[in-house]
Amino acid sequence: MPGADSFPTTADSFSTPGRRRHGRRSVLLGLAAAVAAGCSTQKNSTTAATRSGSDAATQAEQNSANVVAPAVDVSKVPAALRPMATAIYTGGTFSVVPRAAKAVEKMNVPESASAVAGSVGTWANTQFGVLTSGQDATLVVKGGQGWTVVGGWWPSLGAAEPALGGHRHVLVIGSDARGATVDRANGDTLQLIGVDAKGGGGILGFARDLWVPIAGGGSGKINSALARGGPQAQVSTISAISGIPIEGYVLAGFLGFQHMVDVLGGVTINAPRKVLSIPKGEVRLNGEGALFYARERKSLPRGDVDRSTHAGVLLKGFATLARLRGILSLPDVLSKIDQNVHSDLTAEQALTLAAWAYRVDPAQVGQRVAAGPMGTSSGGASILRLNAAARQAFADFQDGRL
Repeated sequence: MPGADSFPTTADSFSTPGRRRHGRRSVLLGLAAAVAAGCSTQKNSTTAATRSGSDAATQAEQNSANVVAPAVDVSKVPAALRPMATAIYTGGTFSVVPRAAKAVEKMNVPESASAVAGSVGTWANTQFGVLTSGQDATLVVKGGQGWTVVGGWWPSLGAAEPALGGHRHVLVIGSDARGATVDRANGDTLQLIGVDAKGGGGILGFARDLWVPIAGGGSGKINSALARGGPQAQVSTISAISGIPIEGYVLAGFLGFQHMVDVLGGVTINAPRKVLSIPKGEVRLNGEGALFYARERKSLPRGDVDRSTHAGVLLKGFATLARLRGILSLPDVLSKIDQNVHSDLTAEQALTLAAWAYRVDPAQVGQRVAAGPMGTSSGGASILRLNAAARQAFADFQDGRL
């Protein structure tokens, strides 16, 4: 299900011409950006800027050709990404999605030599990469026409604001798969992650005993949507009750989650309370410990509500892990996650969403749990009914921030 700010595919790209020094834009790039902006709502449309056309464009190229390109050290960049890295830091030509076009327009050709590093990874069988130079970060994805810039930020080139799209929401689902397929068991934990594209974000958990209308018909506990109709039904159910467009999902079973934590080297959390053998405060958990922390509820004062809070604490821990390792490690982190989860996110979506971990202020990321008073279903099951506080959380989270 696309979010409110749907992402174009990497096919929606155009090539940038050379850029001039001191921030003066190529006329040709301006024309290309205008065309791209007009077509960005067409999912499968493609536009291409060429190096021919108007006299103004030709003059801009001649002006650009007079600029002596600075040296670029790409020795720490994978071979496949070296042409892209060189083009970015010499005012050359490269492909970029419309979402990042305005930022690219602002880029200056650097006055001095640049040193670029890079790394590559794989998500959903698609190669992607990250290039860094000082505080700059360039996010790229490989498509049928080669590598395309899908986002980033470039303070050294005069484009400091992140080009990562608008506010977004993605659902993280933990599956209670016990002998069943991961995508056809009840949801064990449901966490909606949001970013507001302004440096803030939020994590909204859902108590699994909430009684709500289920996508496909009827009502039931909110976590039963996964077993009834798979992850898309779970996404649709939560989107319908909250009124929040959800871009996609990431789904993990018990074993996949545990293995993911272990291959990442563990996760450090700031536990708000002691949970049996896990102390309050900063603690590093391996896969087994993280799974226990995410699932334990019987010893907690508010049971499943507190457990949902703890799942959000773990998600914050993963974001901190990524930040501490630096954005150049993001391809490795995402590749390891990809091997242990199911997701309908494209490489472009996963990469640009994960990149927000490096741009969001942790103090501006709120956390709540949607719950409500206890009740009984017509069949006699103990349930929770959405209350005013939950509905207020839905309203507050529309922009991606709590």
